[in-house]
Amino acid sequence: MGTGCCTPGKVYNVNLSKSFANIVFVKSDLDNIKARDITVNTSYEQLGSPVRIISWQRGDLIGEGVYGKVYQAMNMNTGELVAVKSYKLSQDISKVENELMSIRREIMILRQLKHPNIIRYFQVDYDNRQNTINILMEYIPSGSMNVLLSKYKGFSENAVRNYTKQLLEGLDYLHSNDIIHRDLKSANILITEDSTLKLTDFGCSRRFDENSNFQTRSFKGSPYWMAPEVVLRSGHSFPADIWSLGCLVIEMITGRPPWSNITNLSKEVLRLIAIEHNIPDIPKVSPELENFISLCLKRNPKKRPSALQLLEHSFIKTASAAKCYDSIRTSANNFSNRALNTTTSLWDNRNNL
Repeated sequence: MGTGCCTPGKVYNVNLSKSFANIVFVKSDLDNIKARDITVNTSYEQLGSPVRIISWQRGDLIGEGVYGKVYQAMNMNTGELVAVKSYKLSQDISKVENELMSIRREIMILRQLKHPNIIRYFQVDYDNRQNTINILMEYIPSGSMNVLLSKYKGFSENAVRNYTKQLLEGLDYLHSNDIIHRDLKSANILITEDSTLKLTDFGCSRRFDENSNFQTRSFKGSPYWMAPEVVLRSGHSFPADIWSLGCLVIEMITGRPPWSNITNLSKEVLRLIAIEHNIPDIPKVSPELENFISLCLKRNPKKRPSALQLLEHSFIKTASAAKCYDSIRTSANNFSNRALNTTTSLWDNRNNL
């Protein structure tokens, strides 16, 4: 059985069976530890041939949330840095089963996703000594969109356009695979140094089942970005992510999410969202972007466009084909090639003298 991160500096060697790891989760109370028949079948990434399982060493804490902590770690097989999301299971037996169901759901979603705008999953380990479950994922050193917004206090429309296009591509992929993210916000979007966006944190995500009232009426997400139908528990699916996207676009422009002027956070924000015909204030932007946001924030979820339809919106269609970083790199390469050609030409001419 694989073990996970519990002590800084310790190397964790993982010994898992062929293509699946049966992770047996343990419930514990103050008096004893009881093995339960709750298992998660989780595939691991095939890193070349033959298959290699990641042995890793934990580094610094890089993030913390309601559901767990995220650490930087090193893949001891390759030296590559990875991120480790650690869940400390409750000592209360009555709570553990729900925790395991939530973690299992997240793992089952993560392991099937493969898209440039979605964080990559590698493997899951269980540390029975610390009663901790660890999910190994792609590491993005530059951090979240939320960090960038706190530094720059909002983005230009061109930056918003390019970021939103990538978000739509990620959402379209999720929705085409029947997955609702349900917690779209700047803190759950990582940005690489070449400006590629990565959707992360699938702890609230669900596979959509139109016949499951429990799934589509459950109350999950963060208040500022939450769709009216989620607040009202009237049943929700993919359009809830589109509403959250509209709120996120406002956040990208202004540096703050909608309703963020409300001091009594959750209850008052939820009350405002629930009021009929109420939508967030749209900042002063270009007519194209204003129209885009308005479409995302239709109160009636049936009137909101899909992610695929929004990719055809005029605001998005003018997005740059190449990212700024790629353009700079291409220009630098062209300059280097011209310099090399000039040097070669001078050398050839010198040899012909």
